Amino acid sequence: MTKVPLSLEVSSRLLTLIALGTLILTGELHPILAGLGLTATIISFLTLWLEAGMRLPDKLWNTLTVLVLVAFIPDLLWLADSALHAAVHLLFYLMIYRLFHLDAPRAHLQLVLVAFLQILAGTQYSSGLFFGFCFLLFLIAGVWTLMLIHLYQNHPPRAALANQPMGSFITPTFFALTTLLSLAAFLFTLGIFFVVPRISTGLFSKKKPDPVKVAGFSERVDFGSMGPIKLESAVVMRVVVPDYANLPPLPLYLRGMAFDSYDGLSWSNRQALRKEVYPNPSGIFMIDQSSRHGIPVHHQVLLEPLGTPVLFGFSSPKSVRGEMVSMSVDPHGSAYLPSTPTSRIQYTVDSRLVTPSTSELKSETLVYPDWAKAYLQRPPDDQRIGDLARAVTQNTKTVYEKAKAIETHLKVSYRYSLDVKPSPGRSPIDDFLFGQKTGYCEHFASAMVLMLRGLDIPSRLVTGFLHGEWNEYGGYYIVRQRDAHAWVEAYFPQSGWITFDPTPPSLPPSTGWSTALSHYLDHLRIQWERYIVNYNSLDQMRALSKAKSQTDSLLDMLQQGWSEALKGIASMTHSAFLVILALPYGLWILATFFIIVAVLLRLLLKGSSYFQTTRLCASVRADGQSSQLYLLMLQILESKGLIKKQHLTPNEFLKSLLLSDQDLEKVKEITHTYQRTRFGRNEMTFSERRKIETLLEDLIEAKTAASRQ
Repeated sequence: MTKVPLSLEVSSRLLTLIALGTLILTGELHPILAGLGLTATIISFLTLWLEAGMRLPDKLWNTLTVLVLVAFIPDLLWLADSALHAAVHLLFYLMIYRLFHLDAPRAHLQLVLVAFLQILAGTQYSSGLFFGFCFLLFLIAGVWTLMLIHLYQNHPPRAALANQPMGSFITPTFFALTTLLSLAAFLFTLGIFFVVPRISTGLFSKKKPDPVKVAGFSERVDFGSMGPIKLESAVVMRVVVPDYANLPPLPLYLRGMAFDSYDGLSWSNRQALRKEVYPNPSGIFMIDQSSRHGIPVHHQVLLEPLGTPVLFGFSSPKSVRGEMVSMSVDPHGSAYLPSTPTSRIQYTVDSRLVTPSTSELKSETLVYPDWAKAYLQRPPDDQRIGDLARAVTQNTKTVYEKAKAIETHLKVSYRYSLDVKPSPGRSPIDDFLFGQKTGYCEHFASAMVLMLRGLDIPSRLVTGFLHGEWNEYGGYYIVRQRDAHAWVEAYFPQSGWITFDPTPPSLPPSTGWSTALSHYLDHLRIQWERYIVNYNSLDQMRALSKAKSQTDSLLDMLQQGWSEALKGIASMTHSAFLVILALPYGLWILATFFIIVAVLLRLLLKGSSYFQTTRLCASVRADGQSSQLYLLMLQILESKGLIKKQHLTPNEFLKSLLLSDQDLEKVKEITHTYQRTRFGRNEMTFSERRKIETLLEDLIEAKTAASRQ
């Protein structure tokens, strides 16, 4: 059995490691299986380094194979989460089996197939940016491996290459060229990807991502539920603001839900009845048209699956545009999808950042409508909270000043901390205001709502997110779990609901190189998912339309430039002729010019030396090929004791051989082909080369004969 080249041994194992690593990085492969796979791959590499096989008895492998095939049935029917998981488990065993049975090119080809199927399974588990990077590595290693398998199977006789093995042309240049070939293939297929019509169905259904854990967006929110969420950093949404430069000073608030009732331990909605909303002919859902005051803000939201149907938008959303069929709105102006989304959604929001009118800023009393009484509800035992509110606002006159005084008092007199332990026997807000005086956004916002209600100012608790981090590379805000927030909305009859935030400001996000790198990678991830993973027919039509428009513009520009150039050349030529003819002997000068041009054209068209040089180069290539094959024949004959003396010509050596008629005819044909291509400058065809290689293979198997000297 011939030895497989080391380059192929390493390349096929490297390809397997890349495929296995891709599956592991998806997080869907069980840790035990991942550990076994990595161990098997490392041991397989070590066998190359130690130059010693670690092959288990065939009976043991046969037993394991039967057990795996039997176990595959219950795994497929009951144990595995899906048919894809069961198939991955079977592929995992096939990978390990083949890693320890790489004794022929066909075995390496089978290992490549197993690795390809593992990568194919990985596409169903993950389609993130890291998978694109892993796939590119797999493509490069795959081209290496397939090229090496092809060269090994189609190389001239291996037994005759003891002195010049296949590795003689497996050089760094070879791997560099195959890498460039891989990248070229990748770019070519990328072009096909953007041109071929989109198909929305697949062989397997993708695994739905787990929703990001959030709190504060259900009909009832227990006090303290938002604290643990503010310790997490998972991205919940990204917000693109086209008119970013004209935004008002930060912070900005992404509004989710509002609550009107507090029982001392939790917030809830007594006005939970929702109204169905459908898009108008322009595809826009109108949410709230009660007020047109404030600064308009147009923004796009890319929302991750959060386990809640709530839609988010800056401050006071007025309208929403998206691919949803319907939505609902509650009396607080919160918008909801018909069901909880299981994948990322994108929609556009038009909001208004509302501020009090000038008259309301100066009003000492405000007249509220009857429905506003629903926002004055208080627990029965909050007399101390009302007294505190009156004490804090005793030096103020207007309603707005009272609200700002309470907001400032809470920001200045209380400390922000996520590490708050409830005191037994006391309500959270009573403990916050008169006990620990430490809390987080829920404590501050709830306290302000109850204090405002103690002054008969309608108010409500609002939950959502702060604006998050600005991504300078993508031009959008990155909003994370830790940006979850609660704040206050107080009602002013003319202006509407005005935002107040009594929570002390937190430290600004870090701006080091790690943050910049994180933002850049997030931008790449979004671009990958937008233009690769979620690239659809509409995007394709837009891209083709844009390409056609740009091509037409370029052709028009080139055509116009060419016409102008021709006009300029014609004008210059005409002027030059007139100038030359006006000179003494001008006619002779023109005649001499045309004669020189004719001579140059004759020399260029003749081209005899060029074609002769080309033919000579082809002959040199054919000569090198035939000489190599003839030398291989001499090596084969030498291994059988038939040595060619230096003074013998090819024909003389042929006559001196004592071989069977069949073998002698083979040597004679190889010799004649060598002489014809070597000295007759005739090119060797591909079929002739293949025939000679076959003859050389036959000579290897021939019996040893003695030389006739």
